[in-house]
Amino acid sequence: MLTLEHYLPEWSNISDSYEVMPGSVHGLNVDLFYQSSIELDVTISGANKVIDFYLTNSEEEVVFDVRRILYREQISWRSPSIDSYLLNFDNTMSWTTGKSLTYTLKLYHYNFLFLVIGLILLILGVFQTIREEKVIQHIKNIVKKEPESLDFSM
Repeated sequence: MLTLEHYLPEWSNISDSYEVMPGSVHGLNVDLFYQSSIELDVTISGANKVIDFYLTNSEEEVVFDVRRILYREQISWRSPSIDSYLLNFDNTMSWTTGKSLTYTLKLYHYNFLFLVIGLILLILGVFQTIREEKVIQHIKNIVKKEPESLDFSM
């Protein structure tokens, strides 16, 4: 599914690689706003090129569960709330071989950005309307005043 983010540059781009040891879980912490989205491209190398992946929130609840990633996977996900999320790469299924993991993580916060811009524009619009109303009342008061009589006597 193509979203608006696909036409905009990513907010931030994180690329890294590391070794997930046998029987361990490696996590990557990501802070997201409401409706922020991530795109994760993961490539695995190692004995069987398989690793489990899931995403947890700050309360350690699993909010997105892909389970097995085989060799390479592209994952897209949108945050349901403002929170700190942990991308977990789980190699507990393997007790003898580690996995080399290379990833690129793209973060998009545009929905939050557009929400903030919209809110600012709404507030400016209200202030502008109040200002215009004051100007209109001032003009009405000037028009209602009786014109001063001019004395043309010499």
